[in-house]
Amino acid sequence: MKYNTIKSRLVATILTGIVVLGTPLYIVAEDEDLTNQLDSIQQQVNQQNSIKADAETVIVSVSEQLRQIEEQLRQAQQQLESIQQQRVAVENDITVNEKLLAEAQKRLEGRESVFYKRVRDIYINGRLSYLDVVIGSKDFSDFANRLEILKRIIDADIKLIDEIKKERAEIAARKQALEQSRAKLVELEKAAVAKQAEIEQKKKEREVVLQKAQNDRATAMQAVEELNASSAQITALLKARQAERAAARAAAEAAAASSTVCTKLLLGARFWSTGLACKW
Repeated sequence: MKYNTIKSRLVATILTGIVVLGTPLYIVAEDEDLTNQLDSIQQQVNQQNSIKADAETVIVSVSEQLRQIEEQLRQAQQQLESIQQQRVAVENDITVNEKLLAEAQKRLEGRESVFYKRVRDIYINGRLSYLDVVIGSKDFSDFANRLEILKRIIDADIKLIDEIKKERAEIAARKQALEQSRAKLVELEKAAVAKQAEIEQKKKEREVVLQKAQNDRATAMQAVEELNASSAQITALLKARQAERAAARAAAEAAAASSTVCTKLLLGARFWSTGLACKW
């Protein structure tokens, strides 16, 4: 009877040791699930790091493009300012020339007035006419003198007319040249303004791309940080579970070792003689 009791307790002890020392399937499944989560997190980390690397490549590229665009803007601004300065200078010249034109026109009108007055006096009022030269001459010497005077007057009239025509032509040419210069500079200014606006638009577009890349990088970095935190938590949980199982295994092995000693003593029929007491 006593032997059967001891045998039953021994079998129970052995079965208990097997259960304790072994790892139940549901625990294995839980560990496997956590490990799979770690693998998935690592894949996501790799993916986010790839996104971050791509974003940084874009940032470097676009930053260089923006640097070049800024240089283009600086040159375009200098060109525009130069054109504007030239236009202002030409407009000032036009203002000065218009004043000169007004003064010249006034002189021309004065000369024309003198010319027409002389013509009127000679050909209308009869103070000196070709007929006077021919009829009024006393002799050939007087005729020659009168003819010379008339010739000088005609030459003076012709010279005055030529001067008037020349001055008018010079004024007209100067005016036309200045107007052409102003028109050309106006067109150049419009083109420079359009070019500057085009560069500004390009800058804005590149800045949008840069901002997006910076946001993508920041988002990826944040995601990696959060994923690493989750990975650390899962890793700590796995280590804690492993530590718990290791401690339980060690305790079970110690208990099993103690049970083995007692079992050997009992099977050797030395239980009562040694005075040992095994506890179950």
